[in-house]
Amino acid sequence: FVDALDQRIEERGLTNVSVVRNTSESLLLERHRLDRAILCDSFHYLSDPHSILKSLRNSLSPGGEVLIVVGSETFQALNLKTLADRLRERENLINFVSASGFEFVDGVPLRNLPTGWCLRFRMYSK
Repeated sequence: FVDALDQRIEERGLTNVSVVRNTSESLLLERHRLDRAILCDSFHYLSDPHSILKSLRNSLSPGGEVLIVVGSETFQALNLKTLADRLRERENLINFVSASGFEFVDGVPLRNLPTGWCLRFRMYSK
């Protein structure tokens, strides 16, 4: 997956995008390196989500955002079948990320992912 992203970036000649391989505990990035981070169908795989969120706070520029996409793979991994289960999990995730120093901004609609959602968070500006 990561190699495919590298290839697409090169093919398109993008100079403002880079792919970084990290550990499950840290993003291994310099302070204020990112404007936006996207976690797509992966948050439920993190062994220590608190550490990743802390690392994200360090790596994001002031006003930086985190998008967390939760789709069918997440629901299957968490064994969530009903809409009520999915909405409860959505609220739990919002509360969890908010408690880690991020402000919930909104749910971003996804045309190609009707069974899931994308949550947008911004670093608290203190």
